[in-house]
Amino acid sequence: MPKDIPLHITHDAFLKSILANRDAAIDFMRTFLPAEIVKHLDISSYSTDETSFINKEMSARFADVVFEVPIQKSKQSAKVAILIELKSSKDDNSIFQLLEYIALAYRKQIKQGKQLQLVIPVIYYHGKQRWQPLKIRDFFIDIPEDLNDFIPSFEHIFIDLKSKSSAEISAIGSILLNTAIQIQMLRLIDELDFSLLLTALSKLDPEKYGNYIQPIIVYLIRYVNLRQKFKSIISLIPEPVKTETMTIYDQIIAEGKAEGKAEGKAEGKAEGKAEGKAEGKAEVVLNAAANGISIQTIAKITGLSTRKIKEIIANKR
Repeated sequence: MPKDIPLHITHDAFLKSILANRDAAIDFMRTFLPAEIVKHLDISSYSTDETSFINKEMSARFADVVFEVPIQKSKQSAKVAILIELKSSKDDNSIFQLLEYIALAYRKQIKQGKQLQLVIPVIYYHGKQRWQPLKIRDFFIDIPEDLNDFIPSFEHIFIDLKSKSSAEISAIGSILLNTAIQIQMLRLIDELDFSLLLTALSKLDPEKYGNYIQPIIVYLIRYVNLRQKFKSIISLIPEPVKTETMTIYDQIIAEGKAEGKAEGKAEGKAEGKAEGKAEGKAEVVLNAAANGISIQTIAKITGLSTRKIKEIIANKR
């Protein structure tokens, strides 16, 4: 395996790499979008829209993948925007960021001078806490009915991965997406059951999914607690995925050890410098005091408090 293969991957980069596969993207939309939405979309004819509607402020919370999907029995298409949560934590105020996202999406379309396409925002949440985001109207609970029309209102699709059942995940037809979602599910549950994951991994054909196996293995090792069960798991993975998994695992462990040593050395140097400075100042204090220089003057020279100087002189005695 090439040495320059990155051994780090973020949650959004992982999912985006998987959704770059056409079969995985189609299955993702068919699995996670509501049936009443799917029936109006020609998902199999989608195209990837390279435009992002994330601004700098939103980039700390979301990453997006945008698909342009034809609408059935229509000459128009819709932009299905998958917003991937980065922080994996609840934030009810994110609904206002979503409002901004939709506005930016339409503003960017207007600037392009093209016919407006409907934007369907989809939030993909993969945190451990159950969460159902508030709607904007939920923030205004004591408003006269005549003023309700001024409250912004729009719909979005919210996917809480943890709420999905094993049966729903197992039904995903794309082997690549199935494997990726199985791994993300293992991050979220306390009692790990690797049987479904092993089945998925065993079906990853290196000739067909060669470009995806490396990020899958890196993500698996980085984010799922494998330490105690790694040997039993690896023994059940077929070649050549097994060899690549072992190689990546060894590199990540070695990298961790190297980082630990580097941090230890840095801390040791910092402590050594601090101790050296302290000893040097103590020597200056004692020499100055021995020559009859006042404590106030020593304080100005060394920057130490008069109390600290008195302690140094007292300890010497």
